[in-house]
Amino acid sequence: MKNECSLSGFIRTLHLQTKEVGIEKVFNQVQELGGKKLSSRTFANKVNPSQDGHHLTIQEFMLTMKALQDEERHVYILEEMLKVFGLKCERFDSDDEYEVTYRNVLNAWMNWDKERGDVQHEIRDALVDGKVSANELEEIKKEMNQDISAMIKLRDMLEFACKEGKVLR
Repeated sequence: MKNECSLSGFIRTLHLQTKEVGIEKVFNQVQELGGKKLSSRTFANKVNPSQDGHHLTIQEFMLTMKALQDEERHVYILEEMLKVFGLKCERFDSDDEYEVTYRNVLNAWMNWDKERGDVQHEIRDALVDGKVSANELEEIKKEMNQDISAMIKLRDMLEFACKEGKVLR
């Protein structure tokens, strides 16, 4: 039951992230990356968790992930996929250097604070009726992931400033 729930969470997340970027846009990118010839309608059915008869091939999934990588949406899907196997990932910002100024640190701090507020807003909205739906949970998790990303960016910026001995001005 737990794996079935995790698997459905993975499939719903794949659909949500593809939908947020735009199914047609992702489809076109998959085709440009060398995806097998299929119609945009068939592709939309393949990423829709309600469609039992259609499933992405491994190649289509990998190309979809590559297309979603442009807007960093692939991370949410990878996190859900790892949950199916009882694993978690920790994301790291790939920036090795930051322009560390007092203003940039304050902006990163305020962005983290904003993201935390967005998480609280989604949770509050979800609890209005006393239960959390699958769609509400996906929105909460999306906001939580953005919160975590903002916190990691701030942490990395501060670590870079410390390592470089920067005086923040």
